[in-house]
Amino acid sequence: MTNREKIHELLCLCMEIQEHGYGENGYPYVDFEASNYGTSIEVRIMDDGFKPGRVYDGNYRFAFDGISERTYNNCKKHLIDLRKKVQECTDTSANTAERT
Repeated sequence: MTNREKIHELLCLCMEIQEHGYGENGYPYVDFEASNYGTSIEVRIMDDGFKPGRVYDGNYRFAFDGISERTYNNCKKHLIDLRKKVQECTDTSANTAERT
């Protein structure tokens, strides 16, 4: 997988989370930033929503031309775990007290 494909994959995961809710009140906050001034790409995550002054639960920084496999895999796992959490909360077919 090329660096470009890895970055696209991470962006897609961020967008899947972003599409389903606003990053506050317990809903995950994700921030994907890329710049053409230098080569840095950053993914910043707050698992339970954005809170000013709080430390990020995940802060992953990549150089476009040199993505660390370890950082990439950790970021991807973090985003997949959050996506799963989000999907469980938005799954309308899940059994609830009303639907059992």
